[in-house]
Amino acid sequence: MFSKIAVMKLRNIIFSLGTLLFPMRCPGCNTVMPGSDPSTRLCETCQNSIALLSGVYCSVCGRRLSETVRHPHSNHILFPATDFKTTAIRNCIHALKYRRERLVARICAELLFLYLKKIERSYDLSFGKWLLIPIPLHPRRARERGFNQSELIAKELLSCYSKAKQPAPSFSASLLARTAYAPAQVRSKTRKARQKNLEGMFAVRDAMELKNQDILLLDDVSTTGTTLHEASAALLRAGARRVFALVVAKVF
Repeated sequence: MFSKIAVMKLRNIIFSLGTLLFPMRCPGCNTVMPGSDPSTRLCETCQNSIALLSGVYCSVCGRRLSETVRHPHSNHILFPATDFKTTAIRNCIHALKYRRERLVARICAELLFLYLKKIERSYDLSFGKWLLIPIPLHPRRARERGFNQSELIAKELLSCYSKAKQPAPSFSASLLARTAYAPAQVRSKTRKARQKNLEGMFAVRDAMELKNQDILLLDDVSTTGTTLHEASAALLRAGARRVFALVVAKVF
């Protein structure tokens, strides 16, 4: 029978062989990561390339807002952590959604957490009293992908709050539902096509839980803002007080 020390040595050997055969790569640039520290997630170059934003925006016209009051032509305020033009960010989101590298959800969540702390200080907000809702996938799309990337990011964000021992938003992944299957939004090139693609796509399951709530509606990327607009409309019709769309990156 193997001793505990022998088992630990065997595990270390297996881990070392695994990292030799399948070295850890940075999801931001695909370069091999030095060492074998599993806590390392982005290489130093990619980390330094990401500029964290510090403002809130209108998702329709893209203008930075001086306060958390939405423009009349939008039904929500956009909270983007970063700029999608950054190569490392684009590659990370692509790795999560299409290569199913779930660890990237943690990278996204950490960026969101740092961004939200900035926003709390700048706009005198307290997100511990808000409700965090990830943009849902249709069950068929979820089966195709194997998971909902927005829900993964949301759960990792809650873990960031827990580790920091700070009040976290309440959370629900079931209040908002996508009611019909439609082609992926990436295939819809124009805002009008996206609007038609998503019109009436979202429904609220329990309106009582939304009554007078401030909502953090989480998605990975905002391109035209159509998905967030349609989801926000459903939440507001059901009684939400305000909707703030929290995204990892915005296409400016």
